[in-house]
Amino acid sequence: MNHYLSKLLKQDNIDLVAIQETHCNTEQQLNQRGKIPGYDPLGATYHHIYGVATYMKSNIDNATLVSTSSNNDIHTDVVQIGSITVSNIYKPPDSSWPIAIILIRPHPAIYIHLACHHEQWKYRDCNANGEAVVKWAEDENLNLFFDAKDRFTFKSAA
Repeated sequence: MNHYLSKLLKQDNIDLVAIQETHCNTEQQLNQRGKIPGYDPLGATYHHIYGVATYMKSNIDNATLVSTSSNNDIHTDVVQIGSITVSNIYKPPDSSWPIAIILIRPHPAIYIHLACHHEQWKYRDCNANGEAVVKWAEDENLNLFFDAKDRFTFKSAA
């Protein structure tokens, strides 16, 4: 499976891979399951159901891990690639966003997350988490990008 993923990533010239719901309890377990040829792990959080992992193309040398955290089942990796900060954030679908949804990073920044429904993203309905993320983005003057049919903004194994 990981060789197939590596082939797809190289074919589309993808530099950063943000994986969510890794289902790995330990770094050792992630290393056994999660090797992607041509990509190096930058950071990860560990949980038997949740968890995130962030990988960078092996030939990119200006990427560093800023932080990882697991608070209230919200798992986050933050990486710096040159001047861009990327936050890989996973919140379980049945959990609510906390009041301060996500720590704001200096511009330019990218936030990757799941488990929200909103009409802006072509869902038929909105849920409370989707409304919270839209409000957060509006309050912070951020742009949201998501299209369930656009292979460059969304990938699901489901």
